[in-house]
Amino acid sequence: RGEFALERITAPTLIIHAMDDTFVPFAHGQYTAARIPNARFARQEFGGHFVYVRDSVLGEIRAFIDQYGRTP
Repeated sequence: RGEFALERITAPTLIIHAMDDTFVPFAHGQYTAARIPNARFARQEFGGHFVYVRDSVLGEIRAFIDQYGRTP
């Protein structure tokens, strides 16, 4: 596990992690979300390592983009 200055990230951040990911432990997603200020953590029960391609997370992604994806 590498060391990163996660506390210095200022961009809106959405972290999506599935509990059944067998490639990256779920605890890594929790760790990352806990250290990035104001990060949104979207825990998913299922989806494995490629959880972001599942329809079940599209609503979460859309809401995040609607909230933060607009150009000022």
